[in-house]
Amino acid sequence: MSWTAETPLANLAAARAALAAQGHGPNNFIVPVYSGGAMPAMAVLRHYPNDPVFRAHCAAIPGVTVRDYGQLVIGMDATAAAIGGRWGGNAPLLQGQVTPGLYRAIPADGGLLWNVIQPFDRTVFNLVLTTYPALCQRARTPGEIAPWVQPTAENPFKLLEPFTQQPDRVIHLGQRWRVSQADGAGNNTWEPGAFGWISEGAAA
Repeated sequence: MSWTAETPLANLAAARAALAAQGHGPNNFIVPVYSGGAMPAMAVLRHYPNDPVFRAHCAAIPGVTVRDYGQLVIGMDATAAAIGGRWGGNAPLLQGQVTPGLYRAIPADGGLLWNVIQPFDRTVFNLVLTTYPALCQRARTPGEIAPWVQPTAENPFKLLEPFTQQPDRVIHLGQRWRVSQADGAGNNTWEPGAFGWISEGAAA
């Protein structure tokens, strides 16, 4: 038997700290689940085989929901569906007629995750995906260092990204950058090289 445990992003640091204090390590809840945005809304912990002590410790954390399953992959799909979202492992391909939600681009388009904002026909809008910011936007994968794209207020870069507990990093103007300054909520929407970023040298 396997099980999953989920927590909202706002509760992630506290949930991890609670498990670390009980000897379960500091890096739990590492699977991002997306529901209606380019940034993850929930963090999920997958566990197999069954460990009743670990499960009980997870279930006792405020804001954490535990779900029991037979098979782990089925459990992740079901957990994401119960949350009202998708995770990278069950994101359908971004092709044909698409509706709002998380998708994976076909290999020819880079195979990255995208958040569809409004329905559209991929055969009609078949140019570079970043050409259509009103239709879809790159989903932010925690820890990924990807080319910088102007964020919206809903998907800013973070001075302290919740999953990695590190500043967000991007590639821009041939360099690799990390967030060094943010607003009062820890958000950065500025362009690297203008304000709020430190260059880490040439991009590999």
